[in-house]
Amino acid sequence: MTDPAPQYPVVFSRAEGGRVTIDFPDCPGCATFAEANEEPIGVAREALEGWLEAHLDTDQSPPRPGAISFTPGTQILSVAVSSALSKRLRQHWARIDG
Repeated sequence: MTDPAPQYPVVFSRAEGGRVTIDFPDCPGCATFAEANEEPIGVAREALEGWLEAHLDTDQSPPRPGAISFTPGTQILSVAVSSALSKRLRQHWARIDG
């Protein structure tokens, strides 16, 4: 049986002009926004996967997903990464775990 893909917590907040700010508490510096006409979860997944891939490509250790606390005025969901990226992350974490 295959392990499920890692799911990272993501915080969505409403901003000016109908924009949605998107922040990944487990991934410092990984943040973006979605315009009013964009699907926030798709924008979030693209930003997260790019951030994680950049860390793997430069031999940095991406963090494992964790849990976060609720903050009033925000919506908290989780974003799963693609199966190919999931495999790369698991291989990386297995190497560093020894």
